[in-house]
Amino acid sequence: MRHEEVKKILFEKNEELKRLYNERKPLINFIHEIIEMRYKKNLSQEDLANILGTSRTNISRIERGKQNLSYKMMFKIVSALGGDLFITAKGNDVIKLTDESKKVLETLLKRYNKPKEQIIEVSLKMLLERIRSYELSEKVSQPEIEGYIDEKIPELEDELCLLS
Repeated sequence: MRHEEVKKILFEKNEELKRLYNERKPLINFIHEIIEMRYKKNLSQEDLANILGTSRTNISRIERGKQNLSYKMMFKIVSALGGDLFITAKGNDVIKLTDESKKVLETLLKRYNKPKEQIIEVSLKMLLERIRSYELSEKVSQPEIEGYIDEKIPELEDELCLLS
């Protein structure tokens, strides 16, 4: 059984668990990201603690979610790891890009010198136009459209890679 399936079953049985999970999910995501950043920099908890002027046990508590974090400490950790802290009240509007998508976006930013949001919006509109033209050209069902999208996404990725 997959993680998402287990979560769904548990949440159906326990509303309080679902509420707590959703309440703490942004902090859990933050912790996973700083651990990933620390690993990528080849830093131990001790190394990070020394950079921040704190103890290894404090870093350990933070990474286990056992230490309350102030904004100031979050900022210090992220800055020490070479990242940018981003806090939003509209978390559902944020999309985490894969490393490959980031490379493609950076290439498009350099080439067209337009804001990220504009490049993403235009790209999505182009994809939607292709899907609509496919829908209009043939009377197709929703599963066929989804199959078309699955088939065309690698082609779009190839086109975008040619730009890089």
